Amino acid sequence: MYDVIFIDGLYYYKQVLKDIKNSLKILNNDGFILVHDCLPRILAHQAVPRYRASWNSDVWKSIVELRKDINLDIITCKIDFGVAIIRKKKNQHLLNLPKKNLKSLKFKDYYYNHQEFMNIRNYEDTLRYLSLDR
Repeated sequence: MYDVIFIDGLYYYKQVLKDIKNSLKILNNDGFILVHDCLPRILAHQAVPRYRASWNSDVWKSIVELRKDINLDIITCKIDFGVAIIRKKKNQHLLNLPKKNLKSLKFKDYYYNHQEFMNIRNYEDTLRYLSLDR
């Protein structure tokens, strides 16, 4: 079992989702999963397939999907290209999106809704979040 797991591997939505779900199986109840590259800045950063050097892929879609889970609390810290923090606890800000194929979400959906989709926090708020229940 692990206290902290960092995911920064194969960037495709479905693979990152699989990595997170597998990580949850070996995460201590008070542990964290950190997921890198969750805040693409422009369309080219999240395009699949990749066509530029700087690239986040569609990792953000995995966070959107998991933010609909009542048993996972997730925030995204606005550092680097976005680092999501996943905790196994009651979701404090459940994302209310209709059940649809999240893979079909487009960058424009993210662009206009990224604050809500990703539950973005600044660095100081993230530190407070991490110190909760400790």
